[in-house]
Amino acid sequence: MRARSNLLLTSLDTKSYKSIMYPKINVNTGYNFNKSESEIGFMMMNRNLGFVMGISLSYNIFDGFNTRNNIKVAKIREESAHAEFNQAELDIKSELLRIYNDYLTNLQLVRFESDNRALALRNLEVAMEKYRIGAINDIDLRETQQKLLDAETRYLLSQYRSKIAETELLRISGQLSAETNISG
Repeated sequence: MRARSNLLLTSLDTKSYKSIMYPKINVNTGYNFNKSESEIGFMMMNRNLGFVMGISLSYNIFDGFNTRNNIKVAKIREESAHAEFNQAELDIKSELLRIYNDYLTNLQLVRFESDNRALALRNLEVAMEKYRIGAINDIDLRETQQKLLDAETRYLLSQYRSKIAETELLRISGQLSAETNISG
């Protein structure tokens, strides 16, 4: 938005400098009241009143090439602002694509960790059965339980990262604002 407004302002500056080259028409209006009195002479009192109007046209013939130079500088600034706008647009698209790829990667990681958690849960069930029949000792059972806890932690962490990537994707794409209620 800043780059877009800067582009608009530089465009208006260029137009403003170009407008100096056009003729100017000035319209003047006014009301005049004049009263004079004298004690001697053939006119003892003179009074003038009325509206005054005038139109003038002016055109700058030569200003030492200042206007032409100002227009060139304004055009260069406008081109620079246009390049800045294009760069900002590319940066936003690049960032959006990066965040989208992070989001997809995190979704795949959630699916992977979900499968891993289910496998760890199945391993715990098998280990519990083996423990009941005496095929494994307490330490092996504890390791299996710890692996399940680690798998659940990684699963929850992958869900959290996925939600962060989703929120950032919504924010940068402009779909998340202060009025949006985040629930889910």
